[in-house]
Amino acid sequence: MSDAAIMPDATTEAPATPEATQATTKTVPFTFPKRWSWSTAITVQIDASLSAAADKTKLGAALRVVLDLHAKWRRGEEGGSRAVLRDADLRDAVLRDADLSGADLSGAVLRGAVLSGADLRDAVLSGADLRDAVLSDAVLRGAVLRGAVLSGADLRDAVLSGAVLSRADLRDAVLRDGIKINMTPIQVTNLRWPVTAASWRWMGVLPWSSGGPGRNRS
Repeated sequence: MSDAAIMPDATTEAPATPEATQATTKTVPFTFPKRWSWSTAITVQIDASLSAAADKTKLGAALRVVLDLHAKWRRGEEGGSRAVLRDADLRDAVLRDADLSGADLSGAVLRGAVLSGADLRDAVLSGADLRDAVLSDAVLRGAVLRGAVLSGADLRDAVLSGAVLSRADLRDAVLRDGIKINMTPIQVTNLRWPVTAASWRWMGVLPWSSGGPGRNRS
């Protein structure tokens, strides 16, 4: 099975069968916008009827293709491929309840993206830009978020057990209603999940109920 969500582009010669010809005429290539100009292009085939649609609509359709292929890959089905969206610009993407477990989103721009309820177990998000992303109720168990920027992200009720957050930027991330994390990348270097309430208090994230060195950063 392929390890990348890349499908043939328009220059790939299709098999000379009626089925293949029909499929080719009904799809067009969509190349994901990239964070860096030198990043490897990622192209998938989307419905040709979306050729004149807005970029956001085409991006949504392309993500559905990637998710479908990733689901097949997860199930071990033929033709499936792991979602590999390294350095992809996915800002403001709506991926609510999406299954991206084991996906590679390293370096991706997910600023303002809606990932509430998403399954991101064991996903690679190193260096990803998740500023102001909505990750409430998301499952990030075992996810690698090394060097990721999560400032302003909504982490309410997110599952972060086993997540690797070394050098992540958690400034102003929302841990729960009225409580914000205010930790720089250096402070997060040795942070390991799960973190107990007592540990949060010693780090100054949660207020102390009766004195102590913690302080409310809400």
